[in-house]
Amino acid sequence: AVSHPLVERILSGDVPPAARQAASRGALPIPREDLIELWVCLRNDEDPEVRVASKESLASVSERARNAFAVLLGAAMLFGVLGMLPAVWTGATPYIGVPMPLGLDLVLQGDPLAVFMALVSSVVGLVIVIYSLGYIEHYPNRTEYYMMVLLFLGSMMGLVFSMNLIWMYVFWEITAICSWRLIGFFRKETDVRRAD
Repeated sequence: AVSHPLVERILSGDVPPAARQAASRGALPIPREDLIELWVCLRNDEDPEVRVASKESLASVSERARNAFAVLLGAAMLFGVLGMLPAVWTGATPYIGVPMPLGLDLVLQGDPLAVFMALVSSVVGLVIVIYSLGYIEHYPNRTEYYMMVLLFLGSMMGLVFSMNLIWMYVFWEITAICSWRLIGFFRKETDVRRAD
């Protein structure tokens, strides 16, 4: 097992209550230098207790980064669609094409209906991501949740802009898989019993 004073403090529970409260708010409870040293010390360790302790101490830093990334990606989708509006209003159809073998070219085209649907989806998606910051902050598997929400939104954009039936089906299936995982987000045994 790794011998490090910070590991000993975490495992023994000798963490001040103020540090625990700061960690629950997402503030960094220990100096950055100690955190980096702890990570270097633990990255190849096989002891599960030490691994869990290191994940919990690094979680507060990564949660804020994950939340910011999710909001920025949701906003980028919205601003990307908003950037297409002037071209669509003038009658142009923005187009992106990636040649693929066997005639399965990935073609995304922004006609007025597609841009309208993408605008509605991206606005609702950004509102969901922002609302989720507070709504699911006390639940486990938040990273999986944000990944599925953003993958759902991205595949929805692909679905509405797709000009190829095969790619439209692929994007449709990705939205279905993401929906299945999001519906099953509450998967504790008590939640499953209550849903039956």
